[in-house]
Amino acid sequence: MGNKPKKSKAATYFLKADEIITTENFIRPDLRENYELLIEYYRINNNTQQQLMFIDKLLAIDKTLYKNFKYLSYKIHKDFDTKSLLHAKEEIETKMMVNKRIYTSIFFLLTASITGLTVWHFKSKKRDKQKFNEIMMGLPKTSTQVSLSTNKTKAQINPDVTNEILRNLQKFEAKRTYLEKDMSLVKMASILNTNTKYASIIISEYRSKKLTNYINDLKIDYIVELLKNQNKFRNYTNKALAEEAGFGSTQIFTKAFINRNKISPTYFIQELNKQSVNKV
Repeated sequence: MGNKPKKSKAATYFLKADEIITTENFIRPDLRENYELLIEYYRINNNTQQQLMFIDKLLAIDKTLYKNFKYLSYKIHKDFDTKSLLHAKEEIETKMMVNKRIYTSIFFLLTASITGLTVWHFKSKKRDKQKFNEIMMGLPKTSTQVSLSTNKTKAQINPDVTNEILRNLQKFEAKRTYLEKDMSLVKMASILNTNTKYASIIISEYRSKKLTNYINDLKIDYIVELLKNQNKFRNYTNKALAEEAGFGSTQIFTKAFINRNKISPTYFIQELNKQSVNKV
């Protein structure tokens, strides 16, 4: 701890000496050590740029000393001779080149990542806006359309039985019975006045969905209409909206909303509010 401040203070004096030498363009053999100490100081402090700069200066100084003080050159004590200076310079330049390549690679990688994320973000926003507009223009009605059967189903259910189940399914949708919690296949079969096998087959064939997706889509369509037409529901939390639609949890509601509409309920409400503000 004690030596570091002293070395730093000494380096300040050495730098001042270098400034005078450079300004006066004058060098003496006894001042050569000034640069050796600076080289060593910056080596210890891992400042390769400064180390390299003073190596170059010392190499230039050695040429001047050899030319002007040839008779003394062999008597000057050198911690760093020309060979060692050139070796150190080569090592530093190689290290700096490697570091530059690494930094360049990291820079291009970060640039590519940031560019990719930016493009993804704008595409995502554009896609979300498009999905919002599609919802506002009208949801698909495949989950609420009823077609009475005149032919036998794939499971060879009697057409009269099929039509009866479909009529009950239509009542189920019209009365919004799907908003009840825990709508299982057994409960659904009871509502449709049939067995679980027939209930599953009819929903799969005439609604093109499994029971869970069918019920979830109906619930989500109901919530979307509430949000579109009644402002108060836009102040509801996702938890409150989930309860309003009869979902078992907020997580299930959010997942079902995204599966149905490809955007989150939060984003949908935000866009609805923006639209309302723009109309004012």
